[in-house]
Amino acid sequence: MYPLENMKYMKNMKHTVKITFTREKVEIEVPEGTNLLSAMRGAGIFVETPCNGAGLCGKCLVDLDGRPQRACSCVVTRDVRVTTPPSKGKIVSADEGISAGWETDDRDRAHAHENSGMGLAVDLGTTVISACLADLRTGETAARASCLNPQTEYGGDVLTRAGFCRGKPENLKKLRDLVLQAINGLVEEMIRDAEERRSIRQVSLAGNTIMEHIFAGFDPTPLTGVPFQPAFEGALELPPSGLRVAPDARVFLAPCVSAFVGGDITAGIAASGFTREKGNGLFIDIGTNGEIVLRLRGKMYGTSTAAGPAFEGMNISCGVRAVPGAIERVFTDETGKITFETIDGLPPVGVCGSGLLDLTAALLRTGIIDETGFMARCPDGQYPLAEGLALSQKDVRQVQLAKGAVAAGVTTLLTAAGASYEELDSLSLAGAFSFHLNLESLKTIGLIDPRFRGTARFIGNTSLEGARLSLLSRKFREELLSAARKIKPVELSGRSDFQENFLKAMQFPRL
Repeated sequence: MYPLENMKYMKNMKHTVKITFTREKVEIEVPEGTNLLSAMRGAGIFVETPCNGAGLCGKCLVDLDGRPQRACSCVVTRDVRVTTPPSKGKIVSADEGISAGWETDDRDRAHAHENSGMGLAVDLGTTVISACLADLRTGETAARASCLNPQTEYGGDVLTRAGFCRGKPENLKKLRDLVLQAINGLVEEMIRDAEERRSIRQVSLAGNTIMEHIFAGFDPTPLTGVPFQPAFEGALELPPSGLRVAPDARVFLAPCVSAFVGGDITAGIAASGFTREKGNGLFIDIGTNGEIVLRLRGKMYGTSTAAGPAFEGMNISCGVRAVPGAIERVFTDETGKITFETIDGLPPVGVCGSGLLDLTAALLRTGIIDETGFMARCPDGQYPLAEGLALSQKDVRQVQLAKGAVAAGVTTLLTAAGASYEELDSLSLAGAFSFHLNLESLKTIGLIDPRFRGTARFIGNTSLEGARLSLLSRKFREELLSAARKIKPVELSGRSDFQENFLKAMQFPRL
């Protein structure tokens, strides 16, 4: 018999149910009525959720007792067997970036103990984390590695992750711990020996402002609303808390300009030589965030737009990261036939960012979609690519949203500075996948205005290159800090013309 005061508790007590994860060979018991996504997170079973479980992206699809089911919308009321999607392979990231002839010598070493040890450079991207090891004495790069940012489990964009932290310090710690684990994993991939990892005497990291705040343990939520106030300005040095490096190492964070112009951009424009070039130029880092710097008549202006994860293959039904088998280039011949190439020449597993932009351009050129984005020649709203793979009408809308955000950001920044596309002499396109982009495809879809007639260059992961150079050169660090001071931030959310430009940029150019 239970005491009367316990009867109410007994009435509300839930039975437990068993969840068997077949691929991972893991069994857990949870209270009846538990959300499946929460159960997976609690069991340490990773599944990407770019929308952080809001039910919008469909990327948390699993097999539940033989039926497809979104984990975020499934409540477990009985014993079930769950099969998670197979891994599509390791990310193939172009981790190198072009730098503008920075060379170091013994007089330009960045640190007092430069004659021994290694330095770790990190590009802390919203979607992909890239790292390299540099010999502090010779400056040579010893190894490179990349991985998916595990924070994607809690949102594909930084605003979603900042919202996850709002009022919950334990969630901020969770996101920070995930990044530390990922960076430590990359270090272990590059240096197997634990004792050798202690030879890492310096760490340099570049990321957007929210990513750097999370890494440093600062609440990122003030960055998401007026007055958009960062917790720190300029560069920041920290102890290596949580990193498996030398205990006396120092961690240098590239200087942020504002809540929306971060250290990845200052590192990128300094490393690529954009800050020292003559003429009017535009620097665009294309990724989950479209970050833009304009160099005009000796001044610099910077901004960013929330492009979302479509350029990374997310929010796209057939989208994947840049993994082996991902469609990365698409072509049309004189007859209008569409063909494609995949990474490593393997059978197609999906479409990554560069392939998605090429494919959209090809469908526009062949009239399969019109300037409104409507798939006029696809009665079922699907363009087949391979068995089990098709681009949908919804996917095209995601491309329009992403490219519209970047194009509108550029147009609004030019207007704020009193300039136009016709005045631009050069265009620098940065980002880990920029080497695979095609300028004509970007013009065809309207991400780059067709009126641009200057020279264009694709410069790769300049954020990582800037982090690497800041390990080695005092002069480069001075250039980096100077670049941050020169940029005038332009906040787009407070400008009515941005919304107007965005609505216009959603359309594709008429061919």
